[in-house]
Amino acid sequence: MTAVLRAALRTTRCYRLLADLRVPVGVTGVDFLALVADSMGEGIHVFPAPDLMRTEDRVGEAVRIGGALVVSYDADLRDAPLDNTLFHEGAHILLGHLDDASAGERLQALHSASRSDGQRPAQARSQLPAGVGRGRWDLEMERDAETMAQMLMLRRSTSPRTSRAAALRLRSA
Repeated sequence: MTAVLRAALRTTRCYRLLADLRVPVGVTGVDFLALVADSMGEGIHVFPAPDLMRTEDRVGEAVRIGGALVVSYDADLRDAPLDNTLFHEGAHILLGHLDDASAGERLQALHSASRSDGQRPAQARSQLPAGVGRGRWDLEMERDAETMAQMLMLRRSTSPRTSRAAALRLRSA
């Protein structure tokens, strides 16, 4: 399959999933995670991770821990970067990347390695066991999630209600 065809299929799949969710204009990252949680019939625990080491390509993670969905993000993120991160991590959940046991384990290993010892992701990935975080499969999952995140960023408004404020309300609820 050519790269152009893969990109077209990815875009179509993301568009259909978002249309099914009926994502409103002005959506924030927290709003999107709530829509995803409702569509899946389970809660998503969202929290800032102050110890999450920032790398060029990693400022958040979505994992399934003991059956619970957890999204963590770099505590220093604000506004648009925070929304983009929450959109991206929510996309992993919506696209089923965490429902496949091997997919979830590989994503978690890749993300854990990306933050180990504050190394750059390429250096950290080189320390992964063979086949983890190196294949087209992992890259395609990241491309899928980023495609959906970019679609959501286009629906995000510049209203004064920032995701940071929404995230604080969510945590205090």
